[in-house]
Amino acid sequence: MEEEIKSINRNYNTLFIDNENEQEKLNSEIIAAFNTRDWNRLVKISERIPRAVLMINENELLYQLGQYTLENTQEQREDIINKINVNGLVKQINMVNKTGLNITLKDDTILICIKATEQIPLLKEDEKITTEDRYGICHSASKHYIDIFKDSKLVTGYVCGVIDTTRYLHSWIEFEEEQIEWVFDYTMNALINKNAYYKINHATKINEINEEEIYDDKRKKFQDKLKFEIKGEEHEFDDKTYLTCAQEIKKELKQKNPAIYKEIFEEER
Repeated sequence: MEEEIKSINRNYNTLFIDNENEQEKLNSEIIAAFNTRDWNRLVKISERIPRAVLMINENELLYQLGQYTLENTQEQREDIINKINVNGLVKQINMVNKTGLNITLKDDTILICIKATEQIPLLKEDEKITTEDRYGICHSASKHYIDIFKDSKLVTGYVCGVIDTTRYLHSWIEFEEEQIEWVFDYTMNALINKNAYYKINHATKINEINEEEIYDDKRKKFQDKLKFEIKGEEHEFDDKTYLTCAQEIKKELKQKNPAIYKEIFEEER
C-alpha cells in the first residue's frame, strides 16, 4: 500500500523547496571563497544579504576540528592543533586522553572535542566516518547509530555557515553521560559538549525523536508505506524528511486519512 499526501506539513516548503536554487548557489559561492580563504570575497558576499554577520573565526575553528577527526598522521594533527591555537576565538588548548581536545574560548566557554572513533570502537568499522565521504549523509548516519548511545535522542535542526543567514539542515545525536550533555556529530566524527556545540554552530533545534520512536516507526515500516507529491513532483519519504517532520506528518495523516493511519499504527493494538 502506498498513500499519496499532496498537502504536506507547514515546515516542508520552507525546509526543502528552493525552486530557484538560490540557497545552493549562495552556498557554492561561500564554500569556494572559504576553501581559498578569500576573506575579501566573503565580505562582498555578505553585503548581498541583509543583516549578515561574518563568523570567520567560528567557521575556521569548526573546519579545523573537522580536519582533526579525519584519518591523519601525527604531524598533520600537530599542524591542526597549532592552527586552532592561533584562532581568534581560542584562549587555551589542552589534550584530553591523547586524542581529545579541551579548548577554552576567550569568553571562557569550554569546548571539549573527542574523536568519536577513538572513543567508540564500533565506529572504527565505518569506512566513511574518517574520510571526506562522511559529508552529506548526516541524517541517515545519525539514524543508523542512535542505538549505540543510551537514552539518546536524534535532533534535527539548523546549523549556520560562514554567514548567519546561510542555514542548512543537519542531524546529530544528543545524550548525557556523567551529568554532562554531549553531542555526537557524525559529519565531524566528534563528541562535543552540547553547550559548546550549540554555541559555535549557532544550532537551532527543529525536531527531536528518541530511539524508541525511531525503532517503532521502523518496525511498522512507516517510511516505506508513504510517498509524497509536492508541486507535481514525487518525493520519497527519506530520512531527512522523516527526522524533520515525522510528528507533523503523523498528525496530518491521522486527521486527513485516519484509515491509513490506523492501518500503520494501530493494527497490532
